[in-house]
Amino acid sequence: MATFPKAEAKILKLARLVIEGLRAAPEDFPKMPVSADELQAMLDEVEADVIATAAANAAYHEHHARKDESLDRMTRSLKAVLAMAEVTSRRHPENLSRLGWGP
Repeated sequence: MATFPKAEAKILKLARLVIEGLRAAPEDFPKMPVSADELQAMLDEVEADVIATAAANAAYHEHHARKDESLDRMTRSLKAVLAMAEVTSRRHPENLSRLGWGP
């Protein structure tokens, strides 16, 4: 007995084969609960979603990298400001609390 695949690519391959088989021999598989055309429409939807997911994933990684770069730039700038504030507030360290920083 065949085992239903678990991997996405294998499920899509099986769908293509089932659609092809249903279309090639409709007399051998009468009154199926889902027609070859319906399966094809579902397969088309899944394939479109696979493409959209890949594009969204690429966009996510691009945005995440940009966020990391901008966060790094801001972190370096904050550290520079706080370091300079510590120097200029040496005689009055309580002034640092205005910046959310401790003496």
